[in-house]
Amino acid sequence: MKYKILLIEDDKHFGYVLKSFLDTKGYDVEWCEDGEIALEKYKQNPSYHLMLVDIMMPKKDGITLVKEIRAINPSIPIIFITAKSQHEDILTGYEVGADDYVIKPFSIDILLARMQVLLNRVYPKHEVTKLEAGNSILDINRNLLILNKKEEIRLSPIELEILKTFFLNVNKITSKNELLMHLYGDADYFKSRTLDVYITKIRKWIRQDPYLELISMPRQGYKFISLK
Repeated sequence: MKYKILLIEDDKHFGYVLKSFLDTKGYDVEWCEDGEIALEKYKQNPSYHLMLVDIMMPKKDGITLVKEIRAINPSIPIIFITAKSQHEDILTGYEVGADDYVIKPFSIDILLARMQVLLNRVYPKHEVTKLEAGNSILDINRNLLILNKKEEIRLSPIELEILKTFFLNVNKITSKNELLMHLYGDADYFKSRTLDVYITKIRKWIRQDPYLELISMPRQGYKFISLK
């Protein structure tokens, strides 16, 4: 599924950069520069899957916009992206119906992870039971990695989730921060080192399949490559 995102941001440079980045990640993003236009867009086409909303905007501010959107659709995921960082501002954001509140400046990886958590919760995907890459199979129901379709390796829940992420993103770069947020909901130093240990272990398994390779991409993450 290609998720449709409604981005409301009055800063032209930031809006352009964020829209462009989300487009490269496979999202279908429509960008509005004020709340009035965004409300009309939503009324015309209420099929958006998620909204990213700035608060301080001309014509109609983000708080007012979200109140009006919530009157139309109580369930669409909404994330405030704003420089307003006071305790009262954050509480107000949640009170009017936001699902999350991200303070500028923020890490784009953190925003992506939070978006994906909400999208997965509201639009659950059909659960796949087996994934294939190279000459190997990931059996999700049985917690097994079957190398070269014969050697079975029993996986811990974390190992299974890491491999599932790689098998679902074959030949693509998986951000380390995204992976940490998916696994732990946190990307601190200690979680990062724990992930490094798992990656080392998984890489040893992967090397047994001549059609698979797991490489580290400096400052980017990991690329799980299938040659078959």
